[in-house]
Amino acid sequence: MFRRKSGKIAHQVVQHEDEVSPPSHSSQQSIASTPRLSLDADDIDILMDQLGIPESRREQIQQLPKDKKIQMIQMQMQLISSKTTSEIEGPADLLQRLNKPTVGSLRELRVCLNSNPISWLVGFKNASGHLRLMDILKDCNEKLSLSSLKIDSNLKEISHECLLCFKGLLNTKYGMEALMETEDFCKVIIQPLAVCEKKTRQVVLDLLTVFGLFSAEGHRNILSAFSYLKLIKKKKFRFQILIDLLSESISEKDSDFAAVCMSLINTIVNSPIDVYLRIQIRFEFQSLMM
Repeated sequence: MFRRKSGKIAHQVVQHEDEVSPPSHSSQQSIASTPRLSLDADDIDILMDQLGIPESRREQIQQLPKDKKIQMIQMQMQLISSKTTSEIEGPADLLQRLNKPTVGSLRELRVCLNSNPISWLVGFKNASGHLRLMDILKDCNEKLSLSSLKIDSNLKEISHECLLCFKGLLNTKYGMEALMETEDFCKVIIQPLAVCEKKTRQVVLDLLTVFGLFSAEGHRNILSAFSYLKLIKKKKFRFQILIDLLSESISEKDSDFAAVCMSLINTIVNSPIDVYLRIQIRFEFQSLMM
């Protein structure tokens, strides 16, 4: 079933999983009839490269015994072979339904981004799917900023699902690089911090943290985004909203949200190589927290 071709494995067989767990007893019985695979460490590394599995999950997978790794691959082989090509919706077809986005269609996209192989993400990017998501979130940001009396809960949910789709993209190096090349990405995703609910704000904070840790350019984009948020929300200091969220979570004894805020603050303060920039940013936060 597996053959090496130009240093790659021809058949992709592992899904993106939030957690890696051993197969159940029923799964083991169904696998018994599948021919045993012979995989070495290089084979598994190639599979994970093809699927864009992040480093945190790679470490988890590598810690499993070899037999468990093979069982996981065999389970995925059975899953893929049980599906016909027509059952796998292509990125272009799914994006067509996003011409009039709904919470349901965005949830379907989120599942695809988190479960399909890297080739599907490549097709999504080539079809300008990430730009379509940006347009949807921009539209929500604009409408939410105008809703001074009553904020549409459906708009909030659409914003939330858009951000979760971006989070799915950021789970892979390919998706991260695609969004890094997208103009004003951080300026668009940061705006729900000021208008949406806590669950959505937490997703925004997570996204900004990942972006800031990825590269120096990502860190610069975060600083630019907070400066932009300060301007449109008419705040005196650029990190005022972030500190307000931290203070609120502490007063509410919400340690999980406070930890997410502190994670982003540490990323903003400690990531720059330039010592003078670190000192300047640290002073900004110290002034606000005093």
